[in-house]
Amino acid sequence: MSYNPNDTLSTNSTDTIASFQIKGNKNKDDTEERDGPNNKRNKNRKDVDIGGLVITSGSLREHRFNTSKKFRIKRIWKQYKRNDSEEEDIYLLEANLLKSLDEISIIGVKHTMDTNRSLMNRTMWALLVFAAFCLAIYQIKERISHYLAYPTLTELDIVQSVSMPFPQVTICNNNYIKMSAAEKLDNFQKIIETSTEKCFWSKKPCSKETISTTFTNEGQCIVINPRKSLNFGNTAGVSMGLHLFLFANQSDYFVPNGYSVGFKVLVHEPNEPARMSELGFMVSLGDEVNIPIYVNEIGRLKFPHGTCTDQPNYHPIKCERTCATREIVKKCNCRPIYLEEIGNETICDYYKETICAEVVMNEYNSNKPDISCPCPPLCNEITYQTSVSGSKLSEQFITAISKLMKEVPKIWTANDLVFLKIYFSSMQYTRVENVAEYSVMSLLCDLGGALGLLLGSTFLTVFEIFELIWDLVVYFVVKMKEKYRNKMVWVVKRF
Repeated sequence: MSYNPNDTLSTNSTDTIASFQIKGNKNKDDTEERDGPNNKRNKNRKDVDIGGLVITSGSLREHRFNTSKKFRIKRIWKQYKRNDSEEEDIYLLEANLLKSLDEISIIGVKHTMDTNRSLMNRTMWALLVFAAFCLAIYQIKERISHYLAYPTLTELDIVQSVSMPFPQVTICNNNYIKMSAAEKLDNFQKIIETSTEKCFWSKKPCSKETISTTFTNEGQCIVINPRKSLNFGNTAGVSMGLHLFLFANQSDYFVPNGYSVGFKVLVHEPNEPARMSELGFMVSLGDEVNIPIYVNEIGRLKFPHGTCTDQPNYHPIKCERTCATREIVKKCNCRPIYLEEIGNETICDYYKETICAEVVMNEYNSNKPDISCPCPPLCNEITYQTSVSGSKLSEQFITAISKLMKEVPKIWTANDLVFLKIYFSSMQYTRVENVAEYSVMSLLCDLGGALGLLLGSTFLTVFEIFELIWDLVVYFVVKMKEKYRNKMVWVVKRF
């Protein structure tokens, strides 16, 4: 007779299963005899190997019971499998909560839950985990606070350009009013008639669209390159810029408020109103004046890192002047001719402008922070810096240049003429830009570093913690509802 190992295995397996069944029935009879027939809860309770279920489950997600029908809890996060015994369900939930806490991906937590370790060892690991958790919370709070401060950095760069936008040049004569016209004026508005004898751009005569006039706080002035007529310059150097021959007829000067002869010049961005009294520089008659231009480009950030705006046709100086106009119109019932028009207000005459408008304007400039008129800066702004150098014109140059001009006054001398040369000093410009110092990606990297270094965790651990908190809330709500239900059953049975 041959030996068959499968027969032995079947026989042994059958005997083992039979012995487990006999042992299980015997334990059940002993339990019923010990507890007695009066204990209905134990009598109706089914035998469930909780330890075996917890070990094989792996987590709370393996053993679920539905509490929505029994305890009226919405199945928002998880659905649990319902057993026949309420007490066993709660005990199963409690055991699986401990198992889920043991499996959470935080280094050290499993050591605090290990019953095979001594109490001192578990206490030590609990303190270490608590200290690491506090440090992680502090680091996360500090990084989030730093991000919410929206810090910025200023980057400076020198950029080589092929072409650059040419600025607008505003020129005012120090002679506010011609003497020949002063006796005929009843309304002493500041009017000027500046004679531009010759204008050249890159060695070519300027077009009619290049020259215009405007009103400023220094009177009526001429404007070179209005509406960006000259557009861009592509060559640096004194010979390729803007050349102007300006003539001032000193014999016709009438200067009730002035103390000098000559011109006031301002180089500025075309969209920016000319502030001649504040920023203009003087050029003397009889000089050849060189004005090299240095270009700066400024980049700012919008909210939340900054307060800039990129509205079309907007400039903060225009905004401030509009606010000043409202104050002047409110108190003087008119506006100076050089300020922005806000309605159908009348133009102030010389008396009102001197007595009322200028006083209100000075008060506005002094109390500007107290007036509610927000004028944010531009997000992208171009500014122009200039330097001035010059030398005296010779009589020989005046004689030579007068032969080239068709209409030359007979009394024209070097003391009536100024020769302006305005040009780019270089085809490089300075780029100053504000950038965000701390981005969202940097914040996420720092938060992940804090979790990984101190707790050995990832961002998914946060969701595990939220899931565990939700399970705990469900557990306590279920327990409270069962306690209330048992109490009501006891009250009904008693009465």
